[in-house]
Amino acid sequence: MKIRYPATLKRTVRNRKLWLASILALVIVASYANSLPGAFHYDDYALFLENPEIREEALNPSSLLALHAGRPLALLSLELEYRLFGENPLGFHLVSLLLHISAALVLFHVISHCSPSLLTSFLAAALFALHPIQAQAVNYIWSRSVLLAAFFLLLSVLASRTGKNSWPAALLFQLAVWSRMDALAAFPALLLLNRKRQMPVIAVGVFNLAASLYSLISAGNTEIAWNHPAPGKFLIAAPLNLLRYLKLVFHPEGYSIFHAYPEPETAALIASYAVIALILWAVILLREKAPLISAGTAWMLLMLLPSVLIPNADPVNESRVYAAFAGGSLAIASLLILFGRSIGEKVHSFSGLSGKKIPAASLKILLPLACMPFLALKTIERNTVWNDDVGIWKEAVSLNQASHLPVYNLGIALARQGEFTAGSKVLLRAIKLNPADDMSYSAAGYCFFMSGRTRKAKEYYTRALELNPGNTSAREALEHLENQE
Repeated sequence: MKIRYPATLKRTVRNRKLWLASILALVIVASYANSLPGAFHYDDYALFLENPEIREEALNPSSLLALHAGRPLALLSLELEYRLFGENPLGFHLVSLLLHISAALVLFHVISHCSPSLLTSFLAAALFALHPIQAQAVNYIWSRSVLLAAFFLLLSVLASRTGKNSWPAALLFQLAVWSRMDALAAFPALLLLNRKRQMPVIAVGVFNLAASLYSLISAGNTEIAWNHPAPGKFLIAAPLNLLRYLKLVFHPEGYSIFHAYPEPETAALIASYAVIALILWAVILLREKAPLISAGTAWMLLMLLPSVLIPNADPVNESRVYAAFAGGSLAIASLLILFGRSIGEKVHSFSGLSGKKIPAASLKILLPLACMPFLALKTIERNTVWNDDVGIWKEAVSLNQASHLPVYNLGIALARQGEFTAGSKVLLRAIKLNPADDMSYSAAGYCFFMSGRTRKAKEYYTRALELNPGNTSAREALEHLENQE
């Protein structure tokens, strides 16, 4: 339902929205200013800093038309930034921050068209922007696809609410899909929003669904998905992984660039199915009495579906919550306001007995807003961790002691900073955790070589090739060492 204000109130509402939007932008800048000195991380190196298509200007707009392009708009964005900023991460982080601010402002505008309460709009947008679950998407430059997809999706929703026809919404939807294929999860929601003029949205959605299926099944694009060693187990655990995402939202602790979980017990799986069924039942039950809570929860569950249904090596990744939390923040903001109103009415009634009443409306506002400083401080803390590539992997190792992958990536991060002796020690620990990983042997060989321990380097390169004869980096390094003798 679109909110329509009387003509006499339009200017007042517009001015209030402008002030609230300005405050929101300033609060986001204050909370994320310490992300600007951040570093490059993990996939930033292999997928775009060392990607010849980006370094050698090999990308072109025609890549948008490839059936299995993956995320061409995000790559084109990174290529353009590479031309502008080179290998200085500051420029990349500034663009990410601007996109985050833009997404939050669009969300504020979207909700203001759905709710007569500017408080609800502001609080939801502030929750979306300041919640520490969003820090990975803003700080991790390779998550640019997440930021772009969310920004264009929210613009598509806004166009669906305010436009006279659905072509702008369909075009923005296409831009979101070109940014990240996960944006296709919003297809049912956009169909519902454009139910009287569906054809453009249907055309975009059906074409891209066909292209994505071709990509996932025929093209074997493991960059997108299907790279989980046990797809069946991944799918069975989908409700449990969905609850893990929700836990990270409602209990803002234990954040990390890497999440590993033990094999779930049958009882836990059954319980997760029951809990998700209850949540879905509540969404249906509340759609009339509390439409914003119902719609926000439905959007969040819908947008998390690709993350829990498409088998991927990492079952939980914080950046994938970004677009989904646009709905989650609306649901939580509405709940907080309801809770604040309830508490306010009780305090107001109780304080009346003493002869001095406390306004219920003030508590309705103050209680929800009291969450914001806590979330902002947690976000600032997360930004500090993300400022250092070694620091982010040390944190991951401390939280995932039995997993070899964060240990391996810590070793790589140390090597990138020139700490080859420390890097080799960490990589030996990774080998101990997973003796069959040829990449750990190859990386250890590189650290030994850079430390001047040539014989040790040859030993580890040789072992890497024994484990995987197709390891080209180990083969080339070993040939180089043999030619030097």
